[in-house]
Amino acid sequence: MPQTPKRKCTLLYTILTGAVVLLMPSCVGFNQYNGIQPVSPLPPARLSQTRGGFGQSKTPSGVPVVDSLQPTLSWTPVDSGKTIYDLEVCLGAAKLAEAVLGYNNGNVAYGPGKQVYYRESIAGSSHRLEQPLSPSTVYVWSVRTRSGDEVGPWSTYNFQEFNLGGQQWGTNLWWPFITLVSKSDDISGQPPQIPAGQGRIYFYREKRFVGLAMEPHILLNAETVGNSMNGGYFYVDRPPGNYVVHCSNDRNGDHQITVTLAAGDIKYVQTSFVSFHIESTLVDKDTAVKTLSECSYMPNISP
Repeated sequence: MPQTPKRKCTLLYTILTGAVVLLMPSCVGFNQYNGIQPVSPLPPARLSQTRGGFGQSKTPSGVPVVDSLQPTLSWTPVDSGKTIYDLEVCLGAAKLAEAVLGYNNGNVAYGPGKQVYYRESIAGSSHRLEQPLSPSTVYVWSVRTRSGDEVGPWSTYNFQEFNLGGQQWGTNLWWPFITLVSKSDDISGQPPQIPAGQGRIYFYREKRFVGLAMEPHILLNAETVGNSMNGGYFYVDRPPGNYVVHCSNDRNGDHQITVTLAAGDIKYVQTSFVSFHIESTLVDKDTAVKTLSECSYMPNISP
């Protein structure tokens, strides 16, 4: 039987009607493991929120952070130690989780992307990577059993979340983790260097109670580059040109804007909840930095 550890997250929704205060939980989520269960790092039920302010540690909240670029990965043995295992580590290929009501509040599900590490016939239920990974990167990993030339399926997990926006889920996912944050990515003081011949666009959203559950995709010339997350920010580097910005819940493009980017430019786009949708606005640096200092870093979902 798959094991199903339950996890709950609660936000406070307060509705005042005279002297009446109504408290409502925002979400309940859980994981279900298919096959072997990981021990460390352990996957979360939600992957979308972030921690760390502008210039601070930048990690997706809930995604476990490993303390080494050559981490030790461990799992629950299937027997007393006679079984051998294969291990694979890949770049995390992210996509938004499936949703029942046609609306996603930002949950990101990671599947396996490009393979970066593979070992087979591992004795025991843990393995320290023999080559370093890249910093500030989301990876996924899995193990399978091996008996000679016969191998079992790669182990996965499912998550489900029930919240005020409906039900969301991800199935047959590999186990994610994020590596140590590179000091060169710290954008307090001096920003990271912009690649030669490119410009940078920051996307951010002020933390507000109203509309906090609505976190749609942000599209740049029809390419998904991240999510408009309440209290979050991220940036992308692009060649010079004109870029159309809009959010995925703006299906008719009524609220899109155009950003003109030159080499070496830094532009700032603020996204805001307005009348049940998310709007984008181009703002000046001074206005943006004041809000960014209170925001958490949300890396773009494309690995």
